[in-house]
Order: sequence, then C-alpha cells, then structure tokens
Amino acid sequence: MPKVTQEHRDRRRQQIIDAAVECFARQGYHSTSMQDIFAAADLSAGAVYRYFPSKASLYRAISTDVLCSTRGALDEAIADAVSAGDPVAVPRIADVVALLVTRMARSPLAGLCPVIVEVWSEASRDAELRDQVVEIFDQLTARFERLLDLHVTAGRLPASTDTRGLARLILATLQGYMAQYSALPEPPEITAAARAAFGEI
Repeated sequence: MPKVTQEHRDRRRQQIIDAAVECFARQGYHSTSMQDIFAAADLSAGAVYRYFPSKASLYRAISTDVLCSTRGALDEAIADAVSAGDPVAVPRIADVVALLVTRMARSPLAGLCPVIVEVWSEASRDAELRDQVVEIFDQLTARFERLLDLHVTAGRLPASTDTRGLARLILATLQGYMAQYSALPEPPEITAAARAAFGEI
C-alpha cells in the first residue's frame, strides 16, 4: 500500500477547509451541516472526519487560518506603508489602515468577511474558539500599539496617549468595515475618511 505523504495530507486538509469556508460563507455556521461539507469537498464522511472530528473543530481551524491571514495582511500593509515613503519614517496610521482595507477588498479575504464576522459571534459561545480569537486579537493589538508608540516617540502623538486603547479603537473600525463589507452590496470607501480621521499620524 503506497505511503501517504505529508504533502498529500496537507492538500486534503486544505480541500476540506476550502469546501467548509464556501459553505460557512454562503449558509452560516449553524445552517451548515457536515453533509453539506462532505458534498462540497466531494469526499466521504470518513475522509473528512479523519482530519476534523467535528464541525466545531473544523470551524476552529478555519477561524485560526482566517485570523492569521488578517494578521499577515496587517504586517504587509505596515511594510508597504514604510516602503512607499521614507524608509526611516514611521508609517502613517491612515496609510496602514487604507492599505489594509484595500488589500482585504481585493484579496481572498474579501470573500471571508462573513466568516470573520461570524467568528466573533461564535467565540462568545465556544470557549476554545474564544481563546484562539483572543490570542490573535492580542497580537493584532500589539502590532498597532508598537506602531502608535513610534508615533509618540516621534512627537506626533502626546506622551500621555493610551496607545493600547487607541490600537483597539482602530481594530474596532476595521471590524466594523468587515461587518459592512459582508452585508452591503458595495463596501464603504474609507481611504479618504481614514486620512481625514487620523491626520498626520
């Protein structure tokens, strides 16, 4: 019997995740059955359960992947904001937010917005999922907090600025954008608004 390679296992796992994401984005978590996922993945129940013993475990894996993708998009937006200007300058928060929103709207993350929104709702009922969400949210907060601390050091923000609180406010704005993007026929354009709101920071 041929040995199953790690590459094959990774491809099969991704096949299941892709099928489940499609179902969750279209129908929502609670309206999606495992039978829906089996059909979308074109796999038997046994093949799916070999990787994910339950719908909840599959949803947690997807939630982690989606949130990590958001974290990666934030890192890229910060890097792009730096490369677009003076390499030794602190990137403007407005530029980082605008780049992140633009990247989300034009990337596969756009199709995942309904899933991201539902993750937050489901995390209030699923303790294990909540722990994953909190961990990644704290990492996102820390990234913005470090950026804001640089603005304080550069004199663009008062020394008394609560950078952690401001970081969470920025993330709340981004979460609100995702919620609107998942529900409205056309997502709101916030690039100019971000620059107006954040000014020189």
